[in-house]
Amino acid sequence: MSAAALLAVGIVSSRADGPVYSQNIVGYATVQCPDPSGNILYMTACPFVIGGNTADDVYGLTANSNNLPIGTEILIWNPTGPSANSYTVYYYDPSYEGADQGGYGGWWTDSTLSQNMSTPTLLPGQGYFIQPAGSITNTFAGTVAVPVGGAATNTLTDPSGNILYIVASAVPYAGDVTNVGGINLTNLPIGSMVLVWNPTGPSANSYSSYYWDPSYLPDYGAWWTDSTLSQNLPDPVLPVAGAFFIQPAGTYQWVQTVPSN
Repeated sequence: MSAAALLAVGIVSSRADGPVYSQNIVGYATVQCPDPSGNILYMTACPFVIGGNTADDVYGLTANSNNLPIGTEILIWNPTGPSANSYTVYYYDPSYEGADQGGYGGWWTDSTLSQNMSTPTLLPGQGYFIQPAGSITNTFAGTVAVPVGGAATNTLTDPSGNILYIVASAVPYAGDVTNVGGINLTNLPIGSMVLVWNPTGPSANSYSSYYWDPSYLPDYGAWWTDSTLSQNLPDPVLPVAGAFFIQPAGTYQWVQTVPSN
């Protein structure tokens, strides 16, 4: 995975005072899902504003429907509501109900493979699972959702501490999740949990669990422990476009900023 963020060079319209440069940030992130078998789930996110942030925009399907293999699945988590603790599953098949049949062209269907669905929306800060029906490499190219000097606030409002959310950095930062000025997952309520998905390797198809308790063994500073609550762990580290589950132990306001210089 590689990423770049560059100050936009586009000029905003101006009068006789001379050109004014936009303070938006544009960039790209290239993300690989390398498994050719179509059997691996990847937990990811779109780190930029790209058109309306539909899956067709994010994966360039309007221009090239072959950017996703037929049969690719996108799974959107429902943390609350009538479908709480379940996924809405979208299957991609641009060959079904195609234009030659007077149909929809690029087509998303439900898990029964019989119900047309609206195209899923994949916003910055929103995590999702994708199971490509073959190896893919996608370059997300767009605008950072937060302008220079601005902030993004994601408020997870459940006071009970029982709700799981799939989230991602709203700004294309990578690294330690607790880095101030980066992912900035700080000031979590004690007992909050972060789950990082392992798509491959010895722990494939499982989560690494991190519990937050800075009051335990305070000599270590900010402290993460494993599911046994007895093993000190290094801070979770995420790539650009990396997503994760979070279960805050109370209402949590996650603020991320883009510095002005």
